[in-house]
Amino acid sequence: MIERSYGDFERKHHKTVIKKYGKKQFDIWHRSYDVPPPGGESMKMVEKRVLSFIKDLLTLMEKEKTNVVISAHNNSMRPFRRYFENLTIKQMMALENPYDKYFDYTVEC
Repeated sequence: MIERSYGDFERKHHKTVIKKYGKKQFDIWHRSYDVPPPGGESMKMVEKRVLSFIKDLLTLMEKEKTNVVISAHNNSMRPFRRYFENLTIKQMMALENPYDKYFDYTVEC
């Protein structure tokens, strides 16, 4: 699953953005649900993309009677976890996904 687009801030270090715009504004762009960074995606936009994928995936799984493995980056993983773990937006936005862990979900089709 493609990672969240940070638009104008792609390939820039956090410190560079913070120095130019301040920590408060950086935190808004980085951790708010519905405020995208300039030219980028908000988490709300990422979630919409992920939910569309989940819907299509569940349809395919039911039709093909198959299991799947999904690989996703940190920000695109948050909406997956929200969906399968029934989290609130606030809980989803607070998630820190460890690099050495995977999440296993059972779906009844």
